[in-house]
Amino acid sequence: MSKRDAEARYRAARNEAFRLAGQELSESMGDELRASLGGSGVVSIRDIDMEALRAVEPWSRRNRGVSQEWEWDEMRAYFRRKTTSRIEAAIWCDARLLALMIGGPCRHCCRVDYWEGDPTLEPPVKGFVETMVTTVAKAYCLVQKHAEIRFMEPRQPTGLLLNDLRYESVTPNNKHEQPYLRRLLD
Repeated sequence: MSKRDAEARYRAARNEAFRLAGQELSESMGDELRASLGGSGVVSIRDIDMEALRAVEPWSRRNRGVSQEWEWDEMRAYFRRKTTSRIEAAIWCDARLLALMIGGPCRHCCRVDYWEGDPTLEPPVKGFVETMVTTVAKAYCLVQKHAEIRFMEPRQPTGLLLNDLRYESVTPNNKHEQPYLRRLLD
């Protein structure tokens, strides 16, 4: 299979996952999003494009903590060069970018290496970022027939991921592997 064919195949898988996740998030969070942000409350998800990269630029001018280390345009280029089977997503509600996520391949899981929510989001929407990212990752797992989600930067999530979203902390025996959070899918 050529790289072009592989890219098309995985793009189709991402788009199907985005459709499924967008529908689920719009149904489960639409009322809260509409009340907090105005607009339709409809969630749309797509690959990280130039519009998303422009929308994330103002985030860097805020105190983002660990996120200041991340240059989304460079990470997007790196993952696109590295693998066709990546997961990359820009999560939108109407014209507002809510979150970005990106991860590399894994044979049996969807791996999320980096994710970030808009630092100006207010509760309750601010608390939805991990749920949104998890929903996209879960949909990608379903489309790809993977059984597990891994978050590779465990310093970022709070107890929300560990408790409410059923993640467990894993410390690999191999000292060269970094700890991660894992959720096995039903």
